[in-house]
Amino acid sequence: MDVPVVTEELVRQLRDGYPHVALVYAGDGVLMVRGPRGGVVEGERLYSSQRLDSWRPAAGGQALSDREHAARLTAQLRPVIEDLVAHERAEAILGLLAAYTGPDIWADVIEKLPDFDRRIPAEYPSYVRSAYDQRHHDANATTAEFVGLGERVTFSLDRRENRWQAAYTKGG
Repeated sequence: MDVPVVTEELVRQLRDGYPHVALVYAGDGVLMVRGPRGGVVEGERLYSSQRLDSWRPAAGGQALSDREHAARLTAQLRPVIEDLVAHERAEAILGLLAAYTGPDIWADVIEKLPDFDRRIPAEYPSYVRSAYDQRHHDANATTAEFVGLGERVTFSLDRRENRWQAAYTKGG
């Protein structure tokens, strides 16, 4: 999962747009600086240009360079950006899973995903004791099938509705 970083150029754009622009996640792994349009910043707002001055040097201290600002912003915003990218990628994966109509979704789609981490072994609850119970469970239960996107998302198959779902881990 590729996560974009804040660049020196983005810091310069933030500074030049003071105080009316924001750093946003525009989707597809792209960070941009955008101004308000009709009072709304387009994209997932991450950081306001007004806050850029909050890292002021101590009395007599050296001001931060654009590179240092970029490094601090990258470190500060990384968890939020990772979550946004994970949600976006999970939606794309759910689309692939939903569109698949062939005989072997594991070999044809899931195991080829660049963000595939591991398969979750099938486990039956304690009340499943017979082969009949197993067949009933397999036909009706929602079962966690695999984990992806750096252990951030668990993909499950709701067998009753024949629909894939994504559950995000804490922070994901």
